[in-house]
Amino acid sequence: MKKTIKTIAIIVFALSIFSCKKAETGPTGATGPQGNANVQTTTQTIQASSWSTVTASNQSSTSISIPTITQSIIDKGSVELFYSTDGTSWEKLPAYFDYIYTLGEVQIYDNISTSNSVPTYTVYFKIVVIAGQ
Repeated sequence: MKKTIKTIAIIVFALSIFSCKKAETGPTGATGPQGNANVQTTTQTIQASSWSTVTASNQSSTSISIPTITQSIIDKGSVELFYSTDGTSWEKLPAYFDYIYTLGEVQIYDNISTSNSVPTYTVYFKIVVIAGQ
């Protein structure tokens, strides 16, 4: 019995070694469709002094000039914002931030402020402007 198991193990081992062959490089595939390289990114540091209160809604807001937001971006593209507390690691905007973009500008709202107070911290925003097709 031991001899049979040993023989089977040797056969399986030998087959596994000798049945392998090196992979061959295949032909180059077809060229894919042209990508959209029209993505522009800017990073803005917003100091506490840059916020102003929006009295009617108990929000604070700040405005950032982004000249790359053109009418074409508004009509066919997109503007995305990301948030950081240290300027190096980025995440989606927390639920307490809202934003709107208009021609040449992004308006950011901080909904965590209460009693018409402005934030007392520095925030970093990464604004990504994506051209449409």
